[in-house]
Amino acid sequence: MSGKTSDVTKLAQTRTEYAKTRTKLANQRTYLSYLRTSLAVAALTATFKQWYIFSFAIFIVIVSVFKYYIINASIKGSIIPNYLNYLPISYSILGILVIYLQFIHTKK
Repeated sequence: MSGKTSDVTKLAQTRTEYAKTRTKLANQRTYLSYLRTSLAVAALTATFKQWYIFSFAIFIVIVSVFKYYIINASIKGSIIPNYLNYLPISYSILGILVIYLQFIHTKK
């Protein structure tokens, strides 16, 4: 009887771990969609050349980073390597740089 209980416990732990991993991956996809949206808004900046559009694009990036990290912090443990949790910071820095360069380039 004890062997059957331990098998059930292991199965439950495995399912929980996979659920956490799926949630983290969904969080990454959501973050990337926010980043894609902010880059689309940056393209509008090229057309209209307004500071408020530029500011909105930067705001989207910053909010999405905070949202990503808050959700990841609430999910403890998964099979995703820890260093992958820091990739959104590099995406954000590059995204903000692209938005800024787009705004400066089109302002001339």
